[in-house]
Amino acid sequence: MNKFVFFCRGLILASMSFMCFSSTAEDAFNILQTLDYREEQQELYPDSVRTYHFDKSTNTLYLIGNNLDSDITVQTLYIWQYEPTSHLLEFNQKVVLDFANNEYINFKIVAKVDDKLIISNQDNLDSSNYLSSIDLNDGFKLVKEVELFPDIGGYINVTQSSENTIFSFIYSQNAIIATHCTVNVTDITCQDVQGELPDLSNFTTSAFYRTYFLAGFNQFLFEISDSNTGIAKAYIFRFDEFGNIFLLNDISLPSNVRLKGITALSTKSELFIYSGNTSLYPDKHYIYENDKWLDSGTTPGRGVEDANLPVQFVADTDYGLGPQCRAIIYSKEKLSLHFTDQTRNLLTINDCILIDAEYGLSIGRNDKVIQSFQLANTLPITKLDSLNSFSFQWTQDQYSEINLKNYYTNPSLLTIKGLPAPLTFDGEKITGKPGKKDIFVLSSAGNYEKIDRSRVQVFSGTKLLTNFAIDFININDAPELISPLSKEYLKKGGSYELLINDLVWDPDYDSPISYTYTNLPPNSKVDDYGGLQIISAKTGKYSIGVTANDGKGGVLKFSLEVEVNGSGSEGGSSGGSVGINLLLLLFILLLLRNNPAVLFKRHKP
Repeated sequence: MNKFVFFCRGLILASMSFMCFSSTAEDAFNILQTLDYREEQQELYPDSVRTYHFDKSTNTLYLIGNNLDSDITVQTLYIWQYEPTSHLLEFNQKVVLDFANNEYINFKIVAKVDDKLIISNQDNLDSSNYLSSIDLNDGFKLVKEVELFPDIGGYINVTQSSENTIFSFIYSQNAIIATHCTVNVTDITCQDVQGELPDLSNFTTSAFYRTYFLAGFNQFLFEISDSNTGIAKAYIFRFDEFGNIFLLNDISLPSNVRLKGITALSTKSELFIYSGNTSLYPDKHYIYENDKWLDSGTTPGRGVEDANLPVQFVADTDYGLGPQCRAIIYSKEKLSLHFTDQTRNLLTINDCILIDAEYGLSIGRNDKVIQSFQLANTLPITKLDSLNSFSFQWTQDQYSEINLKNYYTNPSLLTIKGLPAPLTFDGEKITGKPGKKDIFVLSSAGNYEKIDRSRVQVFSGTKLLTNFAIDFININDAPELISPLSKEYLKKGGSYELLINDLVWDPDYDSPISYTYTNLPPNSKVDDYGGLQIISAKTGKYSIGVTANDGKGGVLKFSLEVEVNGSGSEGGSSGGSVGINLLLLLFILLLLRNNPAVLFKRHKP
């Protein structure tokens, strides 16, 4: 059997084991039992499952369906018993249901109340709606049947509101009509609900409307928009076991916006409303507090936004099963839901029933297969957002970070390659504070070149998940002196040359430096390349002002102290054409730049 790929989180069970969903083929679902009725035992499973219900109190699975060779109004009830110790299913029995009217369609098992199975159905001829009670202990006889909303046909919304009460409503002629039914041993009694219902008198009869059930809250969201009047609304209302209804939220929508979908997370008291046009109406995230849905003010992240997305969470974790048995994860950081990467090896990929935190059933609606499975036992890596379209900018001398929890679950399992120094990855974040020396590197040609972009790769094991770019942003620094300068002594009558570029360097390596001078000795000459020539025809002391400009706002100002005398040395003593301090400076320059340099050089006549 092929492996089934799912995901998980370390969830400590009562047995102190870790339970979660798998992300690798080696840690897939453990298929405990496969019941395949397509060939050998076709009579034990319908060709098409219309509705099902799992009663956790008795571990009983009820299926209602019909076969292709029978009339669509002929429905058969199939019953299986689930053994919680072995986690296997055993067929119990089947029976053709006998309703008062054989023209019923659209069957739905609403609830199991004591030993009664409560089923809603619809007349195939006039679309009228009924609620039927089937006795499971007395030959599956019809105990009671009531018509919901007499003389009104159409689609109804019906759900169990408490242990023995059923709530249903229908939209008709600019109004929501609701009823509340109580189930007892021999009867079903219904009455109109009490409380506040939305006033829909401003809408025309051609208005668009849609209903979402907020599973786990006993609430509905009713969306209605009217192109004729330009009015669009979304109402959220709650009902209780006493037949009361409460209008919780009245939400105004732009006239030309319809909702894309909603997701209600009952275990987290959160609600997501996804807009069909986010430029006109943004997605919304609500928190349920004090019998009201409060807008959190935070826009949900992008993820799974299906209409009325059903999610069965594993215990109190952020992981669960979505539609078609797909594993799903809730990101608290991004306020979004995401399907995990998976290879589904179940023989059917229709519906799943999560029985507890460890075991579940898959139900084939149109594929005659039931399977029981055990959740796998690993940690997942699930993509929450795309990294490959991002280029992150890292500015010199500034601390920055990339939180990979915004892009993947369990980032500690990731391997990051190609990360430039001094950036580091601690299992959750990429952090660092690059300096000038990190942004420029020495090339093979002996020149310093700026690192424009680094390509970083993200791996799960040996599998490349994605790559993204990091761009270093250099902050321009002013030119600097290579080393401190001392006073120089020149001999009268000589001609000397100096390359200012040998005294100054640009930390950014990326622009030529220009120079301007003040207080030059008489007959001095300069060029465009930092050359300075002094003809020392006259004795005296000079403080030559030098301004170095890199053309990008970086400026360095310094002075060259020069004395011209008879000997070319301090105090007029004898010596060569270059003073001892200048020789010392030349020696320092040799050590710093590994390049022979001469400051003042006697010009040959």
